[in-house]
Amino acid sequence: MKKITITRQGIYEMVWNKTLSSITKRYTIKYPELRKVLTELDIPIPENGHWSKLKFGKQVEIKPLPEDYTGKNEVELIEKEISDIVVSEKEEVLHKVIEEDKNNIYKVPKKLTHPDILIESTKEYFNAGERFFYRSGYRIPEKERNDVLDIDTTKNTFQRALRIMDTIIKILRNRGHDVEIKRGKTLAVIYGQEIEIRLREKHRVVDEPRNTYSSRKLEPTGVLCFMIEPRHYHEKVINEGQDLLETKLKSIIQKLEALGSLKREEHIKNEEWHRQYEEQQRIEKELKEKKKKERKEFKAIFGQAYRLYQSNFMRTYISRMEETLKQRNQLTEDLKNWLTWAKAKIDWYDPLINRDDDILDDDDKDKIFKDLIEELGYKKISDGEGRW
Repeated sequence: MKKITITRQGIYEMVWNKTLSSITKRYTIKYPELRKVLTELDIPIPENGHWSKLKFGKQVEIKPLPEDYTGKNEVELIEKEISDIVVSEKEEVLHKVIEEDKNNIYKVPKKLTHPDILIESTKEYFNAGERFFYRSGYRIPEKERNDVLDIDTTKNTFQRALRIMDTIIKILRNRGHDVEIKRGKTLAVIYGQEIEIRLREKHRVVDEPRNTYSSRKLEPTGVLCFMIEPRHYHEKVINEGQDLLETKLKSIIQKLEALGSLKREEHIKNEEWHRQYEEQQRIEKELKEKKKKERKEFKAIFGQAYRLYQSNFMRTYISRMEETLKQRNQLTEDLKNWLTWAKAKIDWYDPLINRDDDILDDDDKDKIFKDLIEELGYKKISDGEGRW
């Protein structure tokens, strides 16, 4: 467990993005204590039915955070470790199992009563259009619909399939899970992980095609099967045999929760791997940038030192030339002016003096000897950003 500090704004955003019960699962704070903290911080909370309305695309009111608040702006919470959350969930599940057995929640009713909203929308969708896959009589929901469950049966077994799926959905919601539909796929959301599910009626081939272009004739069997993660390496299929699917709901829920737990562990491992990978990338990038900066700065030092060497080299030449002209009595007025000009230019080029010049600028210091040095066969020592 670790202690973290969250701002009032952060708590407000958390409350309007997650249910209060999910927050108490993540942190070591009980529900009454959380409500007390929210009251003290003057943080509004969603009204009853907010999350259900949001789930089914209904309009909800999001109350703004009051700005005239003058109290404390931070709160400390203790975040649970993943292992603690798992233990807590197992204890909660055990309690729910006892309650479920007491209430006989796994029993599929003979008549559809108080169906889930997804069951209602699925029933209305198929009954309105009588949409069938005409060759075999199977119902195929449109992929763009996000309110139609993936139930693929004939008319004869459709009502039974609805009752089974309604019972499964109610059990999952009762155990703190959820069922959603995205891009035509029905997803059980277990421990925050999406698991595709499908309820279908099995069929059999009644004759073989006569050639490669003929289709096989299929016949519905009335036998149902519940598919978990179809066409996936996690795929599990619970088939009817001598025992009806209605008697296997507890096994279905156990398999879904086991897979949800496994996928969550995989998700946590993947997140940790990505975190470590991104951290390694960040370290490597920082090192690369640091190396680039230091190389650039070191080249600049070399460039400045080379300029100083050139300046002293030229200054020695000018000094010797002036002495020689004086000794020979050849120092004319024009040569004096030229020597004055040359000394000023050398002072402009000297990195320790950097005298201003009316004509030449700092860019010329980089370029002025470039052609000459390359002509003499010297290796290039500047990339244009340093100094020669």
